[in-house]
Amino acid sequence: MHLITPVASLAALSLFEQRLLIFWLPKYCSLELNPIERFWRHFKDNICVNKLFPCLDDLIRAADRQLHRQNDFDHAKRFALVKD
Repeated sequence: MHLITPVASLAALSLFEQRLLIFWLPKYCSLELNPIERFWRHFKDNICVNKLFPCLDDLIRAADRQLHRQNDFDHAKRFALVKD
């Protein structure tokens, strides 16, 4: 089992600090600065909200279906993430 903590993350990043420039964004900063937040909100709302999966495989299948729907040009919610 691997445990990811802020301390472990910083330690791992320090190994590459000569080659990386890290820009830390607040967890919930503006959607313009961190657009992945919009994606994750949409993803969680369509997969996890008010649902309980009997096993991890069922959750993985639901996530996989959602990703395929999001990439399907004919799906009604294809453009749900487009900025208003």
